[in-house]
Amino acid sequence: MKHKIEKLKLANGAMLVNVIVKNLPITIVSAWFRAGSRFDQNGKEGTAHLLEHLLIKRTKKYTDTIERLKDIESNGIKFNAFTSYETAHYYYTQPKAETCGALDFLIDGLENYAFNDVDIEEEKKAVINELMENRANPREYIWELSNGSLWNGLSMGKQFFGNKKSIKSINRKDLQGFIDKYYTSENCSFLVVGDGNTEKIGKYLNAKLILNDSKKPKLIKEKSGKPKKISIINNDESQAMISVAFKTLSMDADPLEIAVIDFIRDYLANNWTSKLIEELRLKKNVTYWVDGASINFSDTGMLRFTFACNKKNVTESIKIVLDEIEKLKINSFDDGELAMHKKSFLSSMIMRFVDPYEYLWWYGWQVVVSDGKNVVNVEEYLKIIQKIKGEDIARIALKYLNRENMSISIIGDVEKADVILA
Repeated sequence: MKHKIEKLKLANGAMLVNVIVKNLPITIVSAWFRAGSRFDQNGKEGTAHLLEHLLIKRTKKYTDTIERLKDIESNGIKFNAFTSYETAHYYYTQPKAETCGALDFLIDGLENYAFNDVDIEEEKKAVINELMENRANPREYIWELSNGSLWNGLSMGKQFFGNKKSIKSINRKDLQGFIDKYYTSENCSFLVVGDGNTEKIGKYLNAKLILNDSKKPKLIKEKSGKPKKISIINNDESQAMISVAFKTLSMDADPLEIAVIDFIRDYLANNWTSKLIEELRLKKNVTYWVDGASINFSDTGMLRFTFACNKKNVTESIKIVLDEIEKLKINSFDDGELAMHKKSFLSSMIMRFVDPYEYLWWYGWQVVVSDGKNVVNVEEYLKIIQKIKGEDIARIALKYLNRENMSISIIGDVEKADVILA
């Protein structure tokens, strides 16, 4: 886990962030943009995600997509891309000797894209297939349903994939307009993970890069909005998928508060000794597992717990979740219990960062979402976790984990009248 971070402003206004991990035999090179689905125009939802697919299609140098992919993989390079609600990033993983070649492919894709109308229509079919797969999988679809309810009427609540109508309506002008606005130099951060020299990487990028040089788009401030308390998508399945979610805090918040929310996530879910798994799986046996997730965005954040249970156990299960959250607020932790959960949390973090991609995600997300202002080193974060006290947990739970910030989403054969909240 020993590593260091170096930053360098590039000539065209983009930022280079080099995560130096000594003796790492591979490198990961990437470009990050604040260009996620929340920035889709109304009625054109799905633009950000469709564009991510198209930018890997073909370039002026490689007019044949298959030829480009063969050249990438014949050099031992693996490529992928990912769009979220706030960011999009493109990344290449390769042996250290292929770093410059990977940068060439990355830059070529960003600056010399050459998708055509046929590509757009063909890729729409792939995206619609992805949309339908998501809708058919309650464990995946619950995320979008929950986000729409948690950020009801706000940009963060937009449909990530869009819908068939919005996807079909997207045209070349929409895609080019999105590129011109969001794929700009000042809205771009290049992140590299490996044992490389920052100045040399920066010099190489400066010699190659052009990118659109317009200014970084400003995030329009939105009213906070109230979450929709209960959202239900009915189907004929007796097994219901449930999400209990809370709006929390943005990336520019106190790092201690962010760490406490993350700690609560794993204290309540994700591990055999977590409270919700103890209650819902080990004692009641009404669910297989409880997943917890926490994310911080530029202006908001969320804590979410998801699980499945038989429809007859929905109200009882939700009540158990809410009861465990209320217990956090009275600071009933003993030192031994707190120490056990901290050790489990720290162990999970150490295991997580065996994978170099985790460094890419950890620093890329922070740099983009906070404009590089609030980047917490992994080792600093672990020190914060170790300092958490019971009173910190109680204070943060009282501040954020309340009914005003809560939204419950359900997919299953359940009626709203069947969900009774005390």
